[in-house]
Amino acid sequence: MAAVRQMPTCCVDTANHILPDGHPFKNRGDLAIVVEGDKKLFNQYGVMLVDPAKYPTVKKDLGQAFIDWLISLERQKAIADYKIGGQLLFFPNANDPNA
Repeated sequence: MAAVRQMPTCCVDTANHILPDGHPFKNRGDLAIVVEGDKKLFNQYGVMLVDPAKYPTVKKDLGQAFIDWLISLERQKAIADYKIGGQLLFFPNANDPNA
């Protein structure tokens, strides 16, 4: 994660181009979002439990508790309410059967 956070500054300094999620980097140097909203750029985040049969040391109960917490209505609302500069950063859809 640190490398990703350092990349935009590096690219501004060297006039290079990158394709990260744009919103966290809107206020960095003179970077500009030139394309957004195209379905080809859709970047779905997800969460899944590691298979304890395959990885016996996994903490299944804690993993499931995290998943339940993340997809709860309360947490999904908190994610939906998170904004920078008035713009949504994430569009939670854990409770959307078509997601």
